[in-house]
Amino acid sequence: MVEQKPEKVSNFLKDKIPLLFIIIFITYGCESSFKNFDIDLIDKQIELQDFVEKSTVRKDEILENIDE
Repeated sequence: MVEQKPEKVSNFLKDKIPLLFIIIFITYGCESSFKNFDIDLIDKQIELQDFVEKSTVRKDEILENIDE
């Protein structure tokens, strides 16, 4: 097994720690972005269902008025 001097190992870790933080930050940002997208999508789906229900009621009212 190849042995490395403590300074080289320490420098290697110092070089990799910023990269690790950047990867964690990007991962967290993407995850929260997708979570917000899912929440917005659910809200839009609820709004669409409400609109469909209201438009169906309005259509029925219009058809009743036409029949009279």
